[in-house]
Amino acid sequence: MSLVARTEALLRNVWENADENALHSMFTPDARIYGLEDLEMMGPTEFAAFHRMITRQFINIRIGEVAGIEQGQRVALSFRVEARDATRNRAVGVSAFLMARYDGDRISEGRNFLDLLTLFEQAGRLPPRTRDMCLLGHDMKLSPRNTRHAH
Repeated sequence: MSLVARTEALLRNVWENADENALHSMFTPDARIYGLEDLEMMGPTEFAAFHRMITRQFINIRIGEVAGIEQGQRVALSFRVEARDATRNRAVGVSAFLMARYDGDRISEGRNFLDLLTLFEQAGRLPPRTRDMCLLGHDMKLSPRNTRHAH
């Protein structure tokens, strides 16, 4: 199986099937994962916590439009993520990107981009065009309910 096909299968299993157990077989124990939350890097345990947060907020997650390339033990994928907001049942969807380095049949390094800002705008949890408003210099005057980190 190609790395593109293997990675797509892993994505589908983890996100579409919401299989948290698959995370442990997906990553090496010392895997480094970048680009999610405000952390510079996370490991498999932190990724599992991120996964739980996402699957609580969004349901019926589907991966589509997968395109990828691979070279040696590295793979890069672009794909579409579509889901429903668990609170308001609104359809959401964004493009996402993943670059991964494998060590054997497990990911040892992952670099991700998932546009959470757009997902939460589409879900109605952030004002429309939040990014544009920030780029125009507007203060959104959003205040957190608490200062706890997600995990």
